[in-house]
Amino acid sequence: AYSNFKRDITHARIKAGSVKMLSESATVGGGRNYVSLIVVDDQGQPFPNVAVKFSANNSASITPMAVSNNAGEISGFDVELTSDKSGVVTVTISLN
Repeated sequence: AYSNFKRDITHARIKAGSVKMLSESATVGGGRNYVSLIVVDDQGQPFPNVAVKFSANNSASITPMAVSNNAGEISGFDVELTSDKSGVVTVTISLN
C-alpha cells in the first residue's frame, strides 16, 4: 500500500537569519530589490511547497506570493520589490 503523508503547514517557519534583501542599491523610480528566505520545519529541515505571502508599505510594489522550492528556498529573483517613492519600506512576510 502507498501512503502519501503531507506535512502540516503549522510546523513551517522562516529560518532565523535567512531573510535577505538582495541588490540593496535600488534607486527611486526604477531600481529593484529582491527578497530571499528559507522555510524550514520544527527540526530545521527544508520545507518545500509552502506558499509565502509578501506585502510592503510606503506605496512599494512587491510580488504578492511565491512557493518554496525543494530546498525550502524562495529565490531572490522570485520576489521583486520596487518603489517610486523615497523612504523606508517595511516588507511583511507570512506563511500561508
